[in-house]
Amino acid sequence: AFVRDTRERVASERERMREALERRFEVHESDAPYLLCDVGDRDVSTVIDDARAAGVAIRDATTFRALDSHVRVAVKDRTANDQLLAALGVRDHEDDTRETDR
Repeated sequence: AFVRDTRERVASERERMREALERRFEVHESDAPYLLCDVGDRDVSTVIDDARAAGVAIRDATTFRALDSHVRVAVKDRTANDQLLAALGVRDHEDDTRETDR
């Protein structure tokens, strides 16, 4: 039950994060517990430094061939994922829904 529940949670959070991150980055499809994001013309080091300044670690993926503008983000629990989205300046769709309900 634990493994099944963990897989379901990761899949749900991965999809929620992918949808949110796509508002700012190109996000590659993934079945893994992480997402690969193309930051485009933004400076990868700046994106990483800004995330770290907000207390979030993301991986520099530029060391992999053909990923010269990519970072990798881990899919964790909802609280950690929300912190990551905020650090990257991305709003979750649910944030928008909450604002329109006010």
